[in-house]
Amino acid sequence: MWKTKSYIKPKRTKYGGTAKILYSPIRTNLFSFLFKGSEYMRVFIGCSSYDSINKKFKDLACDVAEVLAKRGDKLVFGGTDSGMMSKCYQTFKYHECKVKAVSDVKYIDDLKGMEYDREVVTPTTFERCKELYLSSELIVILPGGLGTLSEVMSMIEEKRTRDDLKDIIIFNFDGYYDSLLVQIEKEIDLGFIHDDISKLINVVTNMDEFNKCIERRN
Repeated sequence: MWKTKSYIKPKRTKYGGTAKILYSPIRTNLFSFLFKGSEYMRVFIGCSSYDSINKKFKDLACDVAEVLAKRGDKLVFGGTDSGMMSKCYQTFKYHECKVKAVSDVKYIDDLKGMEYDREVVTPTTFERCKELYLSSELIVILPGGLGTLSEVMSMIEEKRTRDDLKDIIIFNFDGYYDSLLVQIEKEIDLGFIHDDISKLINVVTNMDEFNKCIERRN
């Protein structure tokens, strides 16, 4: 169960003052409703925050974000202004799309200097992941590290237990997630997973396949 403790996060206004806005995990559905538009999706993109990674991964983040931002989709942002996460954020802001920031208390400083329409602060990384899931209609997993792996596995399990209509797309770019997919198949073969995982996730390997996934969802 979610903790019901509320958090008051000062938000700086355009005139330099601050306005206190109340956030609480129990209000997730309310904020999702307010953030939700009638035509476009709320999208979470899980990926790396490291600047040291190969440029091709950052280019991938730009390409994926460009497709979604041009549609007018809204970004559910759980990252920081660096690496692939920064590329996603900057692309959505360039197209003047709405951004909802989700952070936990430990990493709240990572959002300093960034502009967003709404902000939710959770007490732990675990609760941050669930907030990201509940706030999103589409989940796109790009190459990332331990944080991204934690997010994708938690979100697959969340979708399995909730049996909801959220789409989870794993972008297996350059075979990045080959080992993960093999591990899942192994668990199925040995009887540790009984569900049809193909009904829970969509795996794409290039932008053409990604675009087709997005088109099918419309």
